[in-house]
Amino acid sequence: MSNHIVIGFFGAALGAWASISGAPTARAQEWGDEIVLLESPGIPSYVGLSNGGIAVTPDRTIHVVWTEQDAELEGSLRHQVYTAEVVDNAVSTAAHVIVPYLDSYPGRPDTGAKWPTLATDPEGGLHLAWHDYRIGEIWNVEIYYKQRPPVTEWDPSPSADLRLTTTDHPEWNGDNGYLPTIRRSPLGELRVVWFDMRFYPEEAEIMSKATLPEGGWDTTPGDSADERLTENPANSEFPDLVFDPEGAAHVVYAENSNDIYGIYYTWLPAGEAEWSLPQRITPDSVVARSPSLAPSPDGSILCVWEDGRDGAARVYAALLDSAGGSWGEAEPVSPIGVGVSGPAAAASPDGIFHIVWSDRRLGFFDDVVWCQHGRGGDWDPSGAADERVSTGTRATDPEITGSWDGRVIVSWRDKSEDSSADIWMRIRSAGPTEVADSPRATPARSRFGNPHPNPFNPRVILPVELSFEGFVRVEIHDISGRRVRRLLREHLESGTHRLLWDGRNDAGRPLPSGPYIARLISAETEARTTLVLLK
Repeated sequence: MSNHIVIGFFGAALGAWASISGAPTARAQEWGDEIVLLESPGIPSYVGLSNGGIAVTPDRTIHVVWTEQDAELEGSLRHQVYTAEVVDNAVSTAAHVIVPYLDSYPGRPDTGAKWPTLATDPEGGLHLAWHDYRIGEIWNVEIYYKQRPPVTEWDPSPSADLRLTTTDHPEWNGDNGYLPTIRRSPLGELRVVWFDMRFYPEEAEIMSKATLPEGGWDTTPGDSADERLTENPANSEFPDLVFDPEGAAHVVYAENSNDIYGIYYTWLPAGEAEWSLPQRITPDSVVARSPSLAPSPDGSILCVWEDGRDGAARVYAALLDSAGGSWGEAEPVSPIGVGVSGPAAAASPDGIFHIVWSDRRLGFFDDVVWCQHGRGGDWDPSGAADERVSTGTRATDPEITGSWDGRVIVSWRDKSEDSSADIWMRIRSAGPTEVADSPRATPARSRFGNPHPNPFNPRVILPVELSFEGFVRVEIHDISGRRVRRLLREHLESGTHRLLWDGRNDAGRPLPSGPYIARLISAETEARTTLVLLK
């Protein structure tokens, strides 16, 4: 158990706090057995492209979503959304449909509900977005959303589905919004990003929308309810979205400018309404596709993508310092000459990044999923550091998430035993010190202890009890929600840490009497407690 004392404001020369904390402890990790989520011979299954098909709730249950073509309706090629739950390296809730594609919906081949993506919240609720062909007599592809509150099951009825896009552009033969990604901000908002062909018949733009401050979504018909992130005749597609610890939204996407696809980036600070002007983060002469983002608890963000500068596509990566807003130098991750597809990235609470992709280093007709781990600037492109995830050789479209408890979960589309593909997954262990005693038991959550004294004048000791090692922020907000003091933004060991606040703001000025809210934000939870300053 360690202590962490935060000293009050004594001038910039002395700093805002002092700390006593040990170095992170190395833990051996290894991959568990492969898991087949649903064996449906001859029925095509699809996952990937959004890197959002896996979520982990506070009880350590892993939730995976994907699509399969309808096996029950004879002759149907329409897609439906499935889910399965995994506990302790085994399927605990069998795969089942949560978005059925009804016979009354338009029935063109290869339509349906497609490319689902998940987000979760600290209470254990789940949020699902996907694109759907159910509207209209034309191929009108819309973005849909549904939620599963904590300690409930998914409601598969159409009444539980909320249509997020409601535009009407018949001149383009439908609105056609594709491949949504949904994420939850540390500040609580949900945001979806997708690419959309509503403005041009053959060129897509990047669109987004977020939940309203008072909750819920703006579903006003027309374009006004949606944010347009790009505005040009070039094709912009396959966006990915993450939030940094401050609540700023960051988006990358592939754009075909001058017939050469490159990776572009834009961001939106928390509380702002205008996205930054997009910037290209790959060279103008380099073909780059399929970007994926991963936010680290320390505020840095990793971007990975397919890159053609060395001939056959390789995985390249670059790191964004969100505080400075500048991208570091792009570095190769995968070996040269093996050809790659579908890179995706995630981060663990300890700040380690994990990158997965599929390549053909074992043979021209073989596809194997590999994973490499690093801090963001120490990648090994020789292949020696790559861990093989799929044991078969027909594995593509990997997705990955880093769980709050330190596990790494990868899913992919696999044709090793079924030429139509099933969905497989594998879990990299977190080490014995990071795993709850019972997989089904809700683990201990990081929280505040009892502040003392409270009310206080002029100082209060604020105990912080961390259930695991990781990056932590502690902030003081006034009752309007405005942050007045940042007490802590640092990687800490598990255990109890005691913070001292002297009733001053970030500029060192005394604050007036009244109630204040202390917020604890970590990878696995958000906690609050009320402090009362009396003078």
